[in-house]
Amino acid sequence: MTCQDSEANRYAGIDIGTNTILMVIGERRGQYWNVISDHHAIARLGEGVDDAGLISEEALNRAVTIIEDYRSILDGASVHHIRAAATSAVRDARNADFVLASLSAACGATVSVISGAEEASLTFAGTVGRGPFPAGVCDIGGGSTELVFGTEGSVRESISLQIGAVRLTERWRRGECPRGTVALPPLDRFIPVEHWYGVAGTPVSLAMLDQEIVVYDGHRIDGYMLHRERVVALTEQLLEWPPEEMIDRGIPAARADILPAGAVILRGLMTSLGADRIEVSTRGLRYGLMMTADRKK
Repeated sequence: MTCQDSEANRYAGIDIGTNTILMVIGERRGQYWNVISDHHAIARLGEGVDDAGLISEEALNRAVTIIEDYRSILDGASVHHIRAAATSAVRDARNADFVLASLSAACGATVSVISGAEEASLTFAGTVGRGPFPAGVCDIGGGSTELVFGTEGSVRESISLQIGAVRLTERWRRGECPRGTVALPPLDRFIPVEHWYGVAGTPVSLAMLDQEIVVYDGHRIDGYMLHRERVVALTEQLLEWPPEEMIDRGIPAARADILPAGAVILRGLMTSLGADRIEVSTRGLRYGLMMTADRKK
């Protein structure tokens, strides 16, 4: 493969979430993907959306700055296929059209909103791919949580819950529900799933805390098994700790305030699903977007 051929096969997926903006760049080689670079940043785009129904100017400016930085990376890497998608915060915002136009201008490519169902399907594809066994994926975002079950690349069941780490934290602050609690709907149809993957910041952060890792190490985090009893214990600790304690233990300052809520959601899900353990994955939606970047939306 020549250098020119390699560049022609470079793809990028950008996941514009309620709390984070994530980007992965990769090369497709037959049925396999070679990851060139993986980027993480926290914008808190959905700050206040649950209450006001709008994305604020300050939050949008934070997101635009990150996307502009990503565009420079994309230009330098000669990426020709880009798929960028916004999720829960933009789905819920009344000023979504203006936000999408601003993000698209910063990106140099169209940023679209995807539904909860499509988010679940792309997250499954990006996490599990065409795995040989049935599996479920749990994605705790800032504004929503997706559960999806499938096998051999085909999704069988999915649900998008209107609760995420940012949204639940803000509801606790407003006194809409007691701190440390979350209301989840019945999830009986997902109980037969035996193997669950957990993606996004909450399971990654809990895997770091459980292994006492203070600097992100993808090799030690990806594939790590979080057992339910440890999730329960860590959740109780997080509800007691001030943000400074979490930061001292390697949790980014911009995530420390919402991690207790994310842990409460994960604890509730594992209990409702009867899941004794969950495998942490560092992949997720951005990989699904990258893998479909040359397809018609």
